[in-house]
Amino acid sequence: MGQQLPVPRWLRLVVLLIWAGATFWVSQLGLLRAYHDSVAHELIARRVIDSISPGIAQLGTVWLPLPPLIMVPFAAFDGIWQAGITGALVGLIFSQLSAAALYRTGSMIGGNAGGWLATLAFFSNPNATYLFTTPLTEGTALAFFCLCGASMGTVIEGLWKGEARAGAILAASAFAGAALLCRYDGWMMALLAGGTILVLSWLRTKRRRLTEAVTLAYVVTPASAIVLWLLYNLIIFGDGLSFFRGQYSSQDIVSDLAVRGVIPTSGGRPPESGRPLQALLTYLQAVGENLGIVFAVLALAGCMIAFTHIRQRPANLVCLILAAPLLFYVFALTYEQSVIVTRAVRPTGIFNVRYGVMVAPLAAVALACLIAPLKKEAWKAAIPVGIAVIVGNLLLLNEPLGPVVIAEGRIQQTAAQSRASEEAARWFSLMPRDGKVLIDESIEPQNQLILAESGRRLSEYLQSTTPNEWRVSRIAPASDITWIVTLGPRSRDRPNDRVAKDLVSADGQIIGFIPMFNNGEIVIYARG
Repeated sequence: MGQQLPVPRWLRLVVLLIWAGATFWVSQLGLLRAYHDSVAHELIARRVIDSISPGIAQLGTVWLPLPPLIMVPFAAFDGIWQAGITGALVGLIFSQLSAAALYRTGSMIGGNAGGWLATLAFFSNPNATYLFTTPLTEGTALAFFCLCGASMGTVIEGLWKGEARAGAILAASAFAGAALLCRYDGWMMALLAGGTILVLSWLRTKRRRLTEAVTLAYVVTPASAIVLWLLYNLIIFGDGLSFFRGQYSSQDIVSDLAVRGVIPTSGGRPPESGRPLQALLTYLQAVGENLGIVFAVLALAGCMIAFTHIRQRPANLVCLILAAPLLFYVFALTYEQSVIVTRAVRPTGIFNVRYGVMVAPLAAVALACLIAPLKKEAWKAAIPVGIAVIVGNLLLLNEPLGPVVIAEGRIQQTAAQSRASEEAARWFSLMPRDGKVLIDESIEPQNQLILAESGRRLSEYLQSTTPNEWRVSRIAPASDITWIVTLGPRSRDRPNDRVAKDLVSADGQIIGFIPMFNNGEIVIYARG
């Protein structure tokens, strides 16, 4: 115990086979791009190298930049992009990184048995594994959470002995910086890791200079990442906090969903608004639906043991750092920065319930803490605990529409808007590619599905990411605009379509253009 063991090759192979099987299964079900956000993230990555004005400005605001940047080398290949496997290929790499990190953390706490148990418990969970097959940001973030946790385990053990392990501190700093550039719950993780280093170094050494040195060494990368993100927003969008208070900020989206009745409300606001206890209960419900009852209960028991055995195994403090998503989402739900609709509340209206799986690394490491007190006899507990958790995870496959994360994707994919958009994309793919296409790419999922599935290069589309030309064409389409795509009169999102708002008349016409396709949800006009 207390020592990181080399990651067994057999364990890496098992994780590889799990990823391959999951990717094949998801592909056969047609769920690689099931989530609307999956399409959006893949489009962002592709636009960086394929658009009228390629470059980092195409990363946009609100969503953090690292996941699409990681996808760019894969999305650059037409075959990979068109097949929708960009996220799966990224997931192949990051599933292996996650496995290595989980094993190292688990083995530090519970020996070889703890490493195997933590890794297999995590990857046998279909909700967690699915995230390594799609372009969603959660898979990449989970990997950096695991890597930061593994590095912090080494940092904590060193500080507990009065040692400053420079390599581990710098690694934790780098991974925390990467995590906070993937998802905003990564900001909470970076804060908790930094606070742990500050407090522990002072309590264990009582040396002010050492405390300052190790804290500053850690802070440099996360702080630099935040500053770069603020500068990017300031330079590109004219407001360093545009991701927080701009048109597509989280609070703006939550408010829009509430007004349109897409999410449950109480007094016109999400039920968690201003109610931290309700926010906690909502998030715990999401966690339970993602992990299943067996995994969740055993993980809770492991957390209780972890915090009562810190003196014997200081690395147990990693559980505190991996609890960052729990703290973040309680805050975010309370202050309307996020919204979660669980299966228990609305079985066919699940929304963002996948956020609950972000504590899966904590649950996996907690299982290592559960068996760690047995020391050399840990395998005797690891086997039955592992079997129980794996069986519980597999039983999630029998739930209506499948495990909750997959179920949410299926609900989004089969929504009327998605079906109508796919029909329009198929029709448009058969049309001549004889000029540019004017479109409001912010409309999700309708217009984004057309961008992804119409078979055209993104450089053929004039989007708001080329702001000056796009703004002018919304007044008078340029001569090289031969197609215009808008939402149709029956679409509930029609008021948000800026192209339709500016160009379409009350009787559904655009001067100089003829409506060639109209299924109610999507209208495609050709120059007359």
